[in-house]
Amino acid sequence: MVADVQTRRISADEFATMPDFDAPYAELIEGEIVLAGGASDSHQGKSLDLVRFLSANVQQGTLRFAPLSVRLDEINLFEPDIFWIAPDNTRCALLDERTWSGAPDLVIEILSPSTARRDRDQKYRAYESADVREYWMVEPDADFLEVYLLEDGKFHRLGVYGFGETFESPVLGIAVPVDSLFRREESVKTG
Repeated sequence: MVADVQTRRISADEFATMPDFDAPYAELIEGEIVLAGGASDSHQGKSLDLVRFLSANVQQGTLRFAPLSVRLDEINLFEPDIFWIAPDNTRCALLDERTWSGAPDLVIEILSPSTARRDRDQKYRAYESADVREYWMVEPDADFLEVYLLEDGKFHRLGVYGFGETFESPVLGIAVPVDSLFRREESVKTG
């Protein structure tokens, strides 16, 4: 006999008050608590390169990165790898020291084996529904990214970009040379 298992969905308010809320890589996705594995060295390197590029080239607004959370609505509280809030954005504000509430203007997720499916499916839909204006999904091992723009309430793919290519980010108002995002560095061996 197989037991009938039901998943209890919780709200973002309940999630925020749970004792394990401070656990790294815990997110609330469609009302379910999801734990992802820790970031790899490649993931961290790509994140650092992206933050360096954005901080050097986007002079205004608020740039933040994980482990800060973004509460999109009552059932979705994510830890995007990187997010940016335009200076005129009145829909996204600091809720407490760990959480922003509302839709950032740009969200960047660096895909990993444990998160790629959710980043491409559930989180994609939640970001779209919350009116995130631009969404980048970065493939760290293959050195390319997909860029989506919100138009009439729906994400439309601007393109897929790799080495040697440049794209215009309408939300940031800058040209983005992909080579600047994906530096190829030699591994340093210690020993």
